[in-house]
Amino acid sequence: MKKVFTNLTFWVLVAITAGVLLGEFYPDTAVKMQVLGSTFISIIKIFINPIIFLTITLGISNMGDLKKTGRVGGKALLYFEIVTTFALLIGVLVAHFIQPGRGVNISEIKGGDISAYVKQSKEFTWSQFFKENITLQVLVLSIIVGIILNKVEKKQRTLHVLQIASKYVFKGLHIVMLLNILKLIHTIMK
Repeated sequence: MKKVFTNLTFWVLVAITAGVLLGEFYPDTAVKMQVLGSTFISIIKIFINPIIFLTITLGISNMGDLKKTGRVGGKALLYFEIVTTFALLIGVLVAHFIQPGRGVNISEIKGGDISAYVKQSKEFTWSQFFKENITLQVLVLSIIVGIILNKVEKKQRTLHVLQIASKYVFKGLHIVMLLNILKLIHTIMK
């Protein structure tokens, strides 16, 4: 039982449930707490690229056989495809049967000018997408660094530094999540 209460995933699920309940039963308080959520998301975004780099680089560099890595990657892609298809199916079923937004009077909503979005879609290029997407760049870099480290003979010192960095990045993320959960609980108790 102690493992459950020290598990970060458990506390994230508690916070999500508390947020849903707060929004349902105390919507005014939930709206006031929007700043807390926005700040939390902004802080979490800081952790995304270091986590991607460290996790992918260490994962690939610690795999002995890159053919094995390719097989694992293929299985991961298959899993991702199956889960994504399942999520899309759930979305289609929810849209069809529950019909969120049904009954909303759209005549009172001001029509927005979508021409800017249409223009952006026509100007889309993959090279521009790659240039503007820092997370994709970090992912590609981490794969390259991981493959290089996998091939290098004397890599233990570098791997040790990366493992220490990974440990502290995840500790920092853990602290941010715990502080956010404590702030949420504090706000609810007011």
